Amino acid sequence: MKPLFALPLAALICTVMLFSCKKSKDAAPFNLANTQWQGEATLEQIKYGVTIEFKEEKNEVELVFVKPGAPTPFTFTGKWAKDEASVEVSFDFMKGLEKMACTATLTENNTKMANGVIKSTTQPSADPGSFSVTKK
Repeated sequence: MKPLFALPLAALICTVMLFSCKKSKDAAPFNLANTQWQGEATLEQIKYGVTIEFKEEKNEVELVFVKPGAPTPFTFTGKWAKDEASVEVSFDFMKGLEKMACTATLTENNTKMANGVIKSTTQPSADPGSFSVTKK
């Protein structure tokens, strides 16, 4: 009698496990083109409000840094790159004669870049900056 009872029990356990296990899904492809992001940045130990706009045309990026108490914002332009299937973002811009390279990872369903790093490619010994932005 034991084998007859064990077989339905094993089938029930397998069925429950089959329907309760969820496959982990890879991040959905995401295109940055025509998106705008807002948050904070630290550059040269100064905190700024920052807006980043990833444009579709020619993969251009526009960054607007707003220093608290400053009468006008600082606007920079550059180029961005991202493989649609990846969560890694990279872009660069010119700050005077200094070329700045930025990298970040998309998180929270492609709505945040919380670990952004800003590095000078022309002055590698300079302290890196950081940024954290959320999609608007």
